[in-house]
Amino acid sequence: MQVNLYVLALLATGGVSILLAISIVRQRRLPGNSELALLLAAVGEWALTLTPEAAATTIAPKLFWSAVAYVGTTTAPVFLFLYALRRAQLDHWLTPRRTAALFVLPLVTTLMAATNGWHHLLWSQVTLTTTWASVSAQYGRGPWFWVNVAYSYLLVSSGVLLLVWAVMRLPHLYSLQARILFLASLVPLAGNALYLSNPRAVAGVDPTPVAFMCTGLFLTLGIRRYRLLDLVPLARETLFENLRDGVLFFDAQGQLIDLNPAAQQMLGLTPEAIGQPAATALARWPELAALCQANAERHAEVSLHADPDEAIEVHLSPLRSPGRPAAGSMAVLRDISERRRAEKERLALERRLLHAHKLESLGTLAGGIAHDFNNLLTSILGNLEFVGHHLPAASPAQASIEDATQSAQRAATLTKQLLAYAGKGAFVVRPVDLSDVITAMGPLLRATVPSAIRLSLRLASTPPPIMADPAQIEQVAMNLVTNAVEAIGDATGTVTLATGVRAYADVELQQSRIEEKPGAGRFVYLEVTDTGCGMGEETLRHLFEPFFTTKFQGRGLGMAAVLGIVRAHGGAILVESREGAGSAIRVLFSAAEPCEQPVAPTAP
Repeated sequence: MQVNLYVLALLATGGVSILLAISIVRQRRLPGNSELALLLAAVGEWALTLTPEAAATTIAPKLFWSAVAYVGTTTAPVFLFLYALRRAQLDHWLTPRRTAALFVLPLVTTLMAATNGWHHLLWSQVTLTTTWASVSAQYGRGPWFWVNVAYSYLLVSSGVLLLVWAVMRLPHLYSLQARILFLASLVPLAGNALYLSNPRAVAGVDPTPVAFMCTGLFLTLGIRRYRLLDLVPLARETLFENLRDGVLFFDAQGQLIDLNPAAQQMLGLTPEAIGQPAATALARWPELAALCQANAERHAEVSLHADPDEAIEVHLSPLRSPGRPAAGSMAVLRDISERRRAEKERLALERRLLHAHKLESLGTLAGGIAHDFNNLLTSILGNLEFVGHHLPAASPAQASIEDATQSAQRAATLTKQLLAYAGKGAFVVRPVDLSDVITAMGPLLRATVPSAIRLSLRLASTPPPIMADPAQIEQVAMNLVTNAVEAIGDATGTVTLATGVRAYADVELQQSRIEEKPGAGRFVYLEVTDTGCGMGEETLRHLFEPFFTTKFQGRGLGMAAVLGIVRAHGGAILVESREGAGSAIRVLFSAAEPCEQPVAPTAP
């Protein structure tokens, strides 16, 4: 009996293979685990029975243990092939009859080894030689030996191709696993090919069992450390690839290792981004990149573009195995742009409804008070006029009566504005040329505008008529000009009045400051622009509310009256303004159809 390096290597190979087989049996069930455990068990039997063959110094024990070793020698390629079929998801091919058929030739070969002394079909002769491995046997190869070699190579090569095909179906983030699989399949082929082609190169000893043990070691390492082939291709295609949510995978170093088509479309990335650090792959979205580099659970909403409504919801989760540090992280991206827009529209609708109720309540209150107050003022003015007529012209009381009359008239003007806002003013509607109304008001408007401010009129020559009350239109123009002049203040500037006609679509009319939106169509407009201070968002929100003013002495009824009058005419109001850049207020009136007739005055 001899003990040398080769004997120790075989003994270690057998022990490691058996331990790996037991370890795989104990771990969770995965496709192919049973076949891999049997492969390692066969390699263990092969190596352990070759150990006494290598330790023997005479031909008889060497022949005996070589024959016993053929149990593992012939079945290991079969188990490798079966393992490959399982991992390639070709289980339907593994019928009991076909599986049994795979073991027919190994069984025959094992019997040939046991009975070789009778026929010498497997080993034609056996001689002893002395090498660095001490006394080793050189086996002459009979015809059945080559049959077995051909069959074994066929099974191993087919298994390798199936495993490579299974890995190729996965994305290229699995390049490490692919290399492990390639090494696992290459080692036994290379070891056995070297032994068959040039036995002297390996001193006559067969390294194939050690090579198969290395295959099992590589596969076990791949399964347990790198989850080799755990991700089933079918599951990946039906889940990962077709998810509507975007999914990004990062390794422990923060490198992007995979992303699905939804993430590619959502972020405008391509598969070439795989392998890049998160900061590089997601450079256009620093907030998202920083989030994806975290090593803990994270949840946030990230805007992808300048439009804040274009956003995604990000859920970041570490990828951990029990008892091990995080191997990476997974980011799930959900497009919430539609949800944000819907929420924004809901809030806007709620605000409009609240504003409409508020204006309706104010209008009802203002209309009621103005109507009653107007009746009182009518009585007061009548009595003042009566007293004035019956007092001597030189009476000292005449001056007081005149002051009281002017105050009452100013109060009457306020009530008219309140009634206009409430839509309860006296209207005499008839076809009106808007440009003619503004032209006729020219002298009055110029008298209203301070000398430091230039008044410019840009009026359409013959706009279509509108059905309106000329007096109310004059009130709108005067109030808009007054508002523009106040916006310029003591500075120099320009106020421009323009008229024209154009078609408006529904989407444009939705921007009207009046709750009741007119339908799409042709409108005649009056636009008043100024070069004043402009308005911020807060001012724009309250611009047409009664009693709202930014001026110390203002009453806050002018723009409210404009809204009431335009609303009563079924029009629209569009406002464009920016702080420091002036304002443009455009009121729209539907262009009258040729067949429209004047309507009777409405009661106050």
